[in-house]
Amino acid sequence: APSSIPHAGLGTYTSIPLSPRQIVGPPEPLINVLDLPFHTSPEESNGALMADYDWNGVNYLAHLEARKVYAMIPGMGAAINSHPGLYNVAAGHPAVDSAGLSRYREEEDDDDSNSVEPGDPGVGAFTYYHSLRSLAARSLPAGAELFAHYSDPYFLDRTDDFGYIPLAQDFDDADRIVTKFDRYLSESEGTERELNEEQLKDLWEMTVRGSFDADVRTKRLREALPGTVRDARRAAAGTGTADLSLPSHVRGLEWLEKYGMCVDTVRPGPSAIRQAGRGGFAARPVAEGEIVLPLPLLHVNRTLLDMRALRPDPEFEGRLLKGKDVVGRQLLLNYCYGHKDSSVLLLPYSTGSANINHAPTGDGANVKLRWHVPTSTSTEGEEDDTDDEEEKGVGAFHHPEWLDLDASDIFTKMKTGLLMELVATRPIDEGEELLLDYGKDWSDAWNEHVRDWPSKGPHGYGNPEKNRPYGYPHELNEDKFSPVKTHAEQTEEDDDDGGDPYPPNVATACFYNAVDEGHPLSPNALRRRIPVDPSDPSRGIVTAIEIPWDGEGMGELSHPTLRPCRIVSREERVNDRDERNVGRRSVSFETTELVYTALMEPWEGDIPDDERHVVYDMPRDGIALVDRSYSSDQHLGGAFRQEIGVPDGVFPEAWKDLA
Repeated sequence: APSSIPHAGLGTYTSIPLSPRQIVGPPEPLINVLDLPFHTSPEESNGALMADYDWNGVNYLAHLEARKVYAMIPGMGAAINSHPGLYNVAAGHPAVDSAGLSRYREEEDDDDSNSVEPGDPGVGAFTYYHSLRSLAARSLPAGAELFAHYSDPYFLDRTDDFGYIPLAQDFDDADRIVTKFDRYLSESEGTERELNEEQLKDLWEMTVRGSFDADVRTKRLREALPGTVRDARRAAAGTGTADLSLPSHVRGLEWLEKYGMCVDTVRPGPSAIRQAGRGGFAARPVAEGEIVLPLPLLHVNRTLLDMRALRPDPEFEGRLLKGKDVVGRQLLLNYCYGHKDSSVLLLPYSTGSANINHAPTGDGANVKLRWHVPTSTSTEGEEDDTDDEEEKGVGAFHHPEWLDLDASDIFTKMKTGLLMELVATRPIDEGEELLLDYGKDWSDAWNEHVRDWPSKGPHGYGNPEKNRPYGYPHELNEDKFSPVKTHAEQTEEDDDDGGDPYPPNVATACFYNAVDEGHPLSPNALRRRIPVDPSDPSRGIVTAIEIPWDGEGMGELSHPTLRPCRIVSREERVNDRDERNVGRRSVSFETTELVYTALMEPWEGDIPDDERHVVYDMPRDGIALVDRSYSSDQHLGGAFRQEIGVPDGVFPEAWKDLA
């Protein structure tokens, strides 16, 4: 439905009351976009509409995939707006797995030896990051608009576009000012200090002026403060300045029914199509011709998803240089609608839309795409000239005139303005998988990919990784009973003595927030000076900081930094001792767990060069086994890439700039 934030387009609302930590909507996939500023340019990537909808991969444990990882969440993560003072929804951590697919298959030969055979052609063709849950950060009434936390830099970097939007701290400061002002007035009532209406107005204006200096930050505070004495007292009485700044952020259910469209009709689950991984299923029965999902769209330039060979820049550490030739395409392409004759791609971001798989028309497909069709329920106000966004329906944010623009003109639109609909082509039962015909071009590309996979996949002839062993970290993480290997156990020397190192793609990573203002050093930390290399004194001395594990930031709504780490040692720790009578005997019991000592690696310079952070008493849950950068299936050169086809007659002729 239209957002309660002026000029913010569409928003997402809850139709039921929500309790703190209650799940909001279905779990969603997360699609990683890798090294985008290096494959294109910072100007191209930052100037694209997509840049307003992506998330930092570090928040979702995806940042180790590449040098720079952006996460696209085509659902709640893209549809929810943000208000710094009314943040009410937080995302947890995604699950990561290949849905049972594997790049290799081990076959037992006649001589009882094992040989590696071609694996599943679907590996790397869909995102392995899934089941990302959104949870209510506080109690919410039915009808409340959902707001994510975009972070302060998001608004600070967009001051030229948005103006001086108050941040969370500004609303907190404004609340303190109105509370102090209201307290003074309450104490003055009935005394000789009681003020008349004109004096109250003057006092409030003086209070507002006295709250500022020339600092830019105070311009945001000014926007957070109420404009009248009446509103200041309302805010102080419990409404709060943030709520007061957006009085319509809780809608009536009748308003939502009139102007909104439901997006709770699709639930994710394992697809019946093996190579597809996960699919979308009807959450309720759907009648023929009924809208299954409204599909707001992000328009994306096809060239933005081109990937080139990258190499380290010898002059600037951390920067990558790109080659001229396109060597692959971003995984996001597989989730976009498009046409082979056009540079315009469309990314749907309705909840569940990314899970709809392919089946041919007449052979399984039960939904189709169409452009938004105005209805009295969803688009009331479309035919009116009203500028009041509260009196416009969803369809008023669809601009059919854009369908007649040239492709180049579409890319100049720095806001969303297109809406498609996923419509049932026959009655669909609850729990039935939703399937869309991706078109002949997609089918031909997939069939060619399957045919050529044995020779072009990771096991194919001429592939330098052909004989390199690979292990899926998620399979290793599922084994919570086997101890994590120490660094010494993973060395080749130890392997010669019977050790069993992880496959070369697997690395150990630890959850740890480096010391900063938000994460002060534990009072139990120990500091000592040690040589960088005991065998080479010339390399100098560093400070080793030994920090006990405290589990801070390990909750579902917390996002501690997952960073490469070196497991130094492990030991068995006794957690509890107890004695119980068994018959006539007293028997002692102990509960133990393995704990680890780990050396943290810096992440984006958050640990100074002259320090070494060592965490001890770390439990297994504080450690994750991950793919080393550029080694997961998403990076396979032979992984399938093809947009979802929009048929002729639906795809705009004016956009066909590649014909």
